[in-house]
Formats: sequence, C-alpha cells, structure tokens
Amino acid sequence: MPQNPPAVAYCAHDDHWLLEPSIMSFKRGGDVYVFVSRMPWNGEAGEWQRTVELAESAGATVILGDWPTEILHREAARQRLIERGYVYAFLPDSDEVIDSSLLDSLGKVARESLAQRVYVHMDTYWKSEEYVIRPREQLTPLLLVELANVSPTVSDERFTGRLYQGGKALLLSPDFGVIHHLSYAGPDERIWRKITTWSHSAEVVPDWWRRVWQAWDRDPMMRGLHPTAPPAYGFAERIVPPACLESVPRFRSRIEPLTPPPNWPKVSVVVPLYGGEDDIRACLASLEKCSNLIHETIVVDDVSPDSAAEAAEEFSIARVFRNERNLGFAGTCNRGYRKTTGDIVVFLNSDTIVPRSGLIRLIESLTRSGTIGAAGPLTTTAGASSASIRRSPVSTPSICSPTSTPGAKLPTPMCPCSSASVSRCGEPCSKRSASSTRASSRACTRTTISATASCERATGSWSRRGPTSITRGTGPSTVWRRIPGDS
Repeated sequence: MPQNPPAVAYCAHDDHWLLEPSIMSFKRGGDVYVFVSRMPWNGEAGEWQRTVELAESAGATVILGDWPTEILHREAARQRLIERGYVYAFLPDSDEVIDSSLLDSLGKVARESLAQRVYVHMDTYWKSEEYVIRPREQLTPLLLVELANVSPTVSDERFTGRLYQGGKALLLSPDFGVIHHLSYAGPDERIWRKITTWSHSAEVVPDWWRRVWQAWDRDPMMRGLHPTAPPAYGFAERIVPPACLESVPRFRSRIEPLTPPPNWPKVSVVVPLYGGEDDIRACLASLEKCSNLIHETIVVDDVSPDSAAEAAEEFSIARVFRNERNLGFAGTCNRGYRKTTGDIVVFLNSDTIVPRSGLIRLIESLTRSGTIGAAGPLTTTAGASSASIRRSPVSTPSICSPTSTPGAKLPTPMCPCSSASVSRCGEPCSKRSASSTRASSRACTRTTISATASCERATGSWSRRGPTSITRGTGPSTVWRRIPGDS
C-alpha cells in the first residue's frame, strides 16, 4: 500500500543560525516541521522567535510548545507526526545539511520499509564550512525512523542525541552520502549558547572555551577539540567546502588560498606502485590539481598483480615505468629516483591524496632554512607524523637503501604522540612504534637530522585512503633535496 513520504522533524529552541540551509537540503524529502520550544532544555531562554521566523521563511510548518527536556520535546514531535498519519520521519538537527544522494537513498529505505531505524555517517565542521574534523567522527547518528515502531532508550533527562530503540537497525555506508554536521560552525555567540544550554552541558571540559575554542585560532595544529570527549575530534583540516554547503552563511572571513613563494623549486614526485587501481587514480587526480607546483611525476610499477599501471597511464601528468621483476619498495623508489630531474624529490605512497596547500607547506618547511633536514605531513588516517628526509649538505648522500649501513646516522623518528615534530616534545618518543622503526631502517644511510617540521593541518592534511594498496609505508611521503651533480 502506498504511503506518505517521510516527514522532516526538527526539534529546536534558539539554534537558528544554520536552520534555513538545513531545511532547504531536506525539503525535497518530505513535509518539513519545526517543533519550536519556548523553553530551553537547559539554561536561560533564547531568541526562539528568530527560529520561528527563519523556519517559516524556508517553507516549514512551525509547531510551538513548552518542552523543558529533550526527551519531552522529541517525543511530542514523534507523537504529533503519528497523529498526522506519517509512517517515517527524518530527525535532523538544525545544523545538519544532507547530501542529495543520501536523501534519495533514505527515501528508498522508507518506501520499501527496509528498517525501522537508519543510521548514517557524518562530516563534522569546525568554526566554518572550510574546516572539517579528521579523522571522521565515529558517531553515526540516527536520521530516519519508523515512528510507531521505535521508543526512547531512556525515559529521563539522560536522553540525548536521538537515542531510540526498536525494530530493525540499518547503517548506511558513506558511499551513499553523508550529513554535513555544522556542529561547531558559526559565530562565537552560537557556540557559547550551545555548550551552556545543552542538556549535558555539565560534561563540558573545564575551561574548554578559553583553552580550546579561543586558543585554536592561534594554534590550528591543536588536537583533541571536542568539548566533552576531546579525542572524538582529532583535528580540523582545511578543505574546499562541498557544493551542498554553498548556501551556508559565512560567519567568518574566508581564508585566501595559499600561493607558492617566489623561486619555487623544481619538484619531482616519485610514486612506487604495487596494486590498487582506485588508489593510484585518486592519488594522481590530486596531483593534477597541483600541476603548476610539480615539475614531473614518475610512477614506477613493481609488477602489480592488477591493472594499476594501466590506471596510472590514464593520466597525462605521469610517466609510468614498469619493473621487469619485483624489486620491493626501496628498489622501486631507487629506480624512480634515477628517472627524476627536479631539485627536490617527493616519494609518495600510491594511496595518498595530496592537497595543494599541504604540498606548498611541505616544500616550504624543507627549503626555508638550511638547518632543516626533514619535512613530513600528518596523515588523516595514519594519525601520526612521518619522518621525511632531505640530503645532507655535508656529505655525498646515497640513494635510499633497504637496510642501513653499519655506523650510519639515521633520522630520529617523529614522535607519534605529537602533532608537530620531535623538536616540539624535546626528545624521541619512548613509545616508538614499529612503523617509526621501519621508517628509520629504509631512510637514506648518510643523512643527519637537525630539525623537523610538519605540514600545517590548518591549510590541508594529507589523506591516506586505506589498506587497498599493497605498497605501504609509515607515512605518505619522503622528501629529498637534490645536490647539484648528484644522480
């Protein structure tokens, strides 16, 4: 029997700053209702009238009430929609914008009654739509429910965040799309109201407002950003905002894109390749966007068991060389190095996505001082900085070798518990990981490290796509400075 499309049900008080773009993104999915409480869930009442005004201007039906707790507010909305004959409902927060592909998929779930509770993945934003939390938050919110077949998991003030039980649960992968949770985007006024009127505001970390929210503007490399569970927000990565967020109001000035400094060096990129067609396509697609920064891109295929080499040949920026036999990671890097002609050589894993700003910062950190011997980015999936090396200006360096020579001086691995460099924490980390040890063993046998630097997260982090590629390193890149006459 045909049924009505799902309703869209917002429960709000005065969090109106992003309500309009949120409604517009969901409007195609069904009738939109905004249940506005004149009472906050906690703290003093705010400008709920502004919420009513914006909801009505976006075409939503507004229902007013006085609900002092989240559970009473959400349960009133659920019961009211059941009375109006709706079977399913979306339950977005007023700061969430949905991908159109995800909206379509959820609509199909509702039409076919495939589940009573549907959970989704989300990208969470920090300060503005230009900064997204990485790694992606593990929380997968409930977004679609069959109204009559779910019930709250708790029945008191502990109910927070759309906690329902009952029926069959379904989690859609990010491949179907995500919701863009602008949780910490907007003016300071909004964030202050948010953390002081939450039903769980008592859980906010002491002095979080000063030590994290305000301090981040001075130190965008900061980690552990969440106000109640710091590790939940690893760090904020600057991105190009997705198209669906174009209508989001700009509460903060856009940061101008980075431009390369004068006298930019000739940069050669070497990508050792062993399998992973999708990975190498994504890697080279990101390098295409940096074409004016890169002198040449060398891909060396180490007898891949799939069509990864053919995938690389689809890109005009890449010169692809094929090993006749499997040489391993170091041997493949060595062969690629011998094909380069640039002033600086970047060794790049084939499952890495490079942002322009990240590449600029990485090369800058290598070239701005004659005392810097290593430069490496922080990866968004690996979660630790990787040592990247340049050649020592005081000795004739050898090419990367699979094992270290007796007596050779190896670079100190970057501290995996630090967001910046070894020099920042003062000494090598005592919890050196196995991956850091591997980084040392395959480093150039005649390099010395006098300082380290990392790519600034605020201007772009390097992304690891995952374990689909067999060639794996401890980090996404290794950078060398070429000495004149070296080959």
